[in-house]
Amino acid sequence: MIKQILVPIDGSDHALRAVDFAADLAARYDATILLLHVIPYETQLSNLQRRYAEADYVEGSSDLIQYALEGEELLTNARRQALDHGARAVDTLAEPGDPAEVILSHAAKSDMVVMGRRGLGPVKTLLQGSVSQKVSQLADTVCATIK
Repeated sequence: MIKQILVPIDGSDHALRAVDFAADLAARYDATILLLHVIPYETQLSNLQRRYAEADYVEGSSDLIQYALEGEELLTNARRQALDHGARAVDTLAEPGDPAEVILSHAAKSDMVVMGRRGLGPVKTLLQGSVSQKVSQLADTVCATIK
């Protein structure tokens, strides 16, 4: 039985299609969706983003603050999308770290992982993203990658 579906999101088209797919499954099996946005440690602010953070007087402005704000917006929009697509229970979480490692740690507590096949990261593999490939290979739970 599927009780929790983990859906990592990064704002890519594939991730947004994964939200729709997971919402369909969640509606069918009355499962909860956990939308997870991972804030990579190596992220850098653009000059415009840095000026925006400084203009808002964010003390100790850091890359993580800006990306956390953007991640919260992604999560809010994806949550609305999942609910509009039939899911009844949708939780959200933003967490810093290595994307594959964070996803794998949450996959261990989920019944299924539904994720986009390609993300927004630099092209490291030709057909499948390096994060989705690593998660598919190492997770002990069912994984579905969505094109």
